[in-house]
Amino acid sequence: MQGARRGTRFRDPGSHPGLQVAGNTGVLMGMFLVSFVVLVALVTVLSGIGVGEHCGVGSGGVYSMISSVLGGQTGGTIGLLYVFGQCVAGAMYITGFAESISDLLSLRSIWAVRGISVVVLLALLGINLAGVKWIIRLQLLLLFLLAVSTLDFVVGSFTHLDP
Repeated sequence: MQGARRGTRFRDPGSHPGLQVAGNTGVLMGMFLVSFVVLVALVTVLSGIGVGEHCGVGSGGVYSMISSVLGGQTGGTIGLLYVFGQCVAGAMYITGFAESISDLLSLRSIWAVRGISVVVLLALLGINLAGVKWIIRLQLLLLFLLAVSTLDFVVGSFTHLDP
C-alpha cells in the first residue's frame, strides 16, 4: 500500500475496528468516494423531491411519503429498513467519533472507546428527548462544530506532522 504522502502510516484493519477514509485511501481517493456518495444522495434527494411534488407530505415525513406512494405494506417494510439503516449508521458514527477521541487522549483501551460511545449516545438521547426547541437553540453551536471539523480536515490534508 502506498500513502497519499510520504510517511503516512496505515492501520491494520484487523487490529482496529474503525477505518478512516482519507487515512487509508489517500486524499484523492477519499474525495472520489465522498463525491460518489454525494452523487448517490443527490439522485435520492431529487427522486424524493419528485415524489413530494406529486403527493402531500404528511406528519410522518419520509415514512408518510413512502407509504403514500408505495402502499402501506411495502412502505412499512421500506420504512423499517430505513430505520434499521439509520441505527447502524448512527452506531458507526458514534464509534468512529469515540475512537478518534480515545486516540486523541492516548487512551488505548477498548473500554475507553466503549465508555466514550456510551456518553455520546446518552448525550444524543438527551438532546432528542429535550425536543426540537433545544435542537434549534443548539443549531448554531452544531454548525460551528461542523465548520471547525471541516476546516480541520482541509488543513490536516495539506500538512503533515509526525506524532
